[in-house]
Amino acid sequence: MLSANLTQTAILGRRLQLAYVVRNIDDAMAFWTKVLKVGPFVVIENSRGGRIGAVQRGVDFTIAFAYFGDVQIELIHQSNDAPSSYKEFLDAGREGLHHLAF
Repeated sequence: MLSANLTQTAILGRRLQLAYVVRNIDDAMAFWTKVLKVGPFVVIENSRGGRIGAVQRGVDFTIAFAYFGDVQIELIHQSNDAPSSYKEFLDAGREGLHHLAF
């Protein structure tokens, strides 16, 4: 059990990034910009990457970055059917927070 005076921040450091997997990156950016007042976003289209273990999987995706204070917001949209954690996340019926970085 952790000491009562240790906080999450003291253990992990401060949160640096929140990454969201989205089905439609344009709709997601519009929501974040108009509703949550986060933006502007820098968009990188037609990026290729993705590994599962040591195997390169050829994942095509678009990513968008913005800041909310000191925290980076990353939106990720996969545009092909290559195996990836993003595709598994969406195929399981999820959309939203996928990972975070400290």
